[in-house]
Amino acid sequence: MSSLIEKIKNRSENIKNQRNTFVTKLEELNNILSESLSEIDLWAQSAKETLQMIGPDDWIYGHLSFSDGKLEVVYRSTEDDFHDSLNQIPDEYQIVQSKSIKSCPIEWLEKLSTEKPINSLLSNIEKSLASIESDTMGSIDSLTKALNSQSEEIANETTNELKNSNTDELLRAWLKARNSIQLDPADSITRTSSYLETVCRLVLKETNKPLPNKKDITSLIGAAVTALDLSDNSEANNDMKQLFGGVKSIFSAIGSMRTHFGTAHGFTPGDYVAPEHYARLVNDAAATVSTYLLRRMKQKLNTTIKSDS
Repeated sequence: MSSLIEKIKNRSENIKNQRNTFVTKLEELNNILSESLSEIDLWAQSAKETLQMIGPDDWIYGHLSFSDGKLEVVYRSTEDDFHDSLNQIPDEYQIVQSKSIKSCPIEWLEKLSTEKPINSLLSNIEKSLASIESDTMGSIDSLTKALNSQSEEIANETTNELKNSNTDELLRAWLKARNSIQLDPADSITRTSSYLETVCRLVLKETNKPLPNKKDITSLIGAAVTALDLSDNSEANNDMKQLFGGVKSIFSAIGSMRTHFGTAHGFTPGDYVAPEHYARLVNDAAATVSTYLLRRMKQKLNTTIKSDS
């Protein structure tokens, strides 16, 4: 008798210890899912399991559910099903109850933590993530197409301006920079920077202004801006000079990107490789600024010719 009592005591203590370990691991799973899926609005559930008999032919059943960053047990009874069936309540309007894993009977948790429900929960979470990822990628693709379309409008405007200016060398430099954006972003950055320098040199040449002592891109744009009254209105001209102060910063940054990510100074294995969107941003910025400078230069030269005649 005493040996059986001792066995019962030992086994009972062993079950309690195992259940403590089980609850700890279930809470660990909850924490891992909460941390991994933070900031992601996701709902998923496990396969249903019978949780508890409540009569000869009635029982409570339920599943694990993950939503709002936490695991819960969602459950109903066959009695609930019977009453809803009598009242012809559609499935989507049937009421379920829920308990947190901390307030749930340990026996329910054990039945919902076997291989089948746990694997089904994790599989459904992964499927939900795949669906969210697909939707996000679709949105990115849609926005990229829209932005690329805008980018192409900028590029076409610059190309047309260069064609009208009869500057074949400059047009070739621009097209090479543009066409290498996807094929070789680093080379595109280098070519775009060189194109900008050439535009500035052309402005200085056509306006009979000397090159600056320092031939870097920032000095060249500064000299080109000085050579051109950016607006016929004095107040607007001052505003435009302030605007081009920011433009000079853009040019300076483009020069830095040429140094760091371009091909002008070579590269060594392991160097950071500039992505396509870097090159596109640089190229679009150069297109916008150079188009304005070329148009303003043409306007200024036409004004000079008219005044001389």
